Amino acid sequence: MNRIPRFTRLVAALGLGLSLATTLLASRPAQAEGEIRIAEQFGIVYLLLNVVRDQRLIEKHGQAEGLQIKVDWTQLSGGAAVNDALLSGAIDIAGAGVGPLLTIWDRTRGRQNVKAVASLGNFPYYLLSNDPRVRSIADFGAGDRIAVPAVGVSVQSRFLQYAAAKQWGDKQ
Repeated sequence: MNRIPRFTRLVAALGLGLSLATTLLASRPAQAEGEIRIAEQFGIVYLLLNVVRDQRLIEKHGQAEGLQIKVDWTQLSGGAAVNDALLSGAIDIAGAGVGPLLTIWDRTRGRQNVKAVASLGNFPYYLLSNDPRVRSIADFGAGDRIAVPAVGVSVQSRFLQYAAAKQWGDKQ
């Protein structure tokens, strides 16, 4: 299988470095002080959040400042679920990837104004196929299918769109 060009990997790493597993904030109706609801997803990129939860770091640092903070942790299945939870007010902060971040940022500008707070990490993405004739994106045909976690929202879907536009042009 052909290796991903260095420039594409650099663009992917920079994009992911900026916001992969990005922590998201959403404005929502007022709630009791000292309570925060945090959502994370599955994967190694959420290790930092796992440590924060396991070591009760939010509660410990709040207590050091004289605050009693109740942290409610939840684990969601993907970026689309994270966006839904943020928009519904079910969570306050979440870890999500660049695809869901770009989607929710764009759709909430001027309203809830969801923003990225920090990057949790970045990892390379590879296009894998169980079909030996497929060695690059150019080898896919009309009858082939590519699985992604969520069409149009997931970072995998976004990178696939980018690669397809680069290969065949924006109009395709």
